[in-house]
Amino acid sequence: MTLTRQEDGSYQGRLPVTVGWAGDTAHEYLSVEATGLPAGVVIWGTDPQDAPSFFTNFVVPGDRFMTGERRSFDVLLRAEPETTPGDLGTVSFQLGTQWYGNTVTDADPADNTASFTVRVADAA
Repeated sequence: MTLTRQEDGSYQGRLPVTVGWAGDTAHEYLSVEATGLPAGVVIWGTDPQDAPSFFTNFVVPGDRFMTGERRSFDVLLRAEPETTPGDLGTVSFQLGTQWYGNTVTDADPADNTASFTVRVADAA
């Protein structure tokens, strides 16, 4: 994903994401934790957004999933104005199932991770 310069000097970008629910376990919501975020890059929210994001994590919009349901939304990322343009590295998103603030153990957690490269576009 590429972050582009904004009027205030910061860099922002949108990452299209689709989450599917194949489980039959009760859950309150699904959350995503980012690892490998480059210095100065944060999660700025989701679009649509119905729950807060916290710079390194967010809640998947729309509350509980029905079995077989899929949802698409954008994850918004932001970098500080002093960020040097170029490839910043690889970020991983790890999806977790939450039940009253506790993570529910997943039978196959390997299919809950997605990775992507973050790049900051040249300002010119």
